[in-house]
Amino acid sequence: MTLDALTAPAPTVFCADCVECGRATTAAVPVRWTRGGEILLYACPHCAPLLTPGPAPDEYTPSR
Repeated sequence: MTLDALTAPAPTVFCADCVECGRATTAAVPVRWTRGGEILLYACPHCAPLLTPGPAPDEYTPSR
């Protein structure tokens, strides 16, 4: 541990709303990508196993 690590500001906590139940969670699990893989949707650890994952960003085809 260095002095810089002890005196640096605390890291920001990532918080996301669950796509299924709507609750805010800091243990977000990525479950869906939308708009050609640009937007990532998250679920809480309780709801994540209940959701079908995907599509993943590499499963999109460009629209023409």
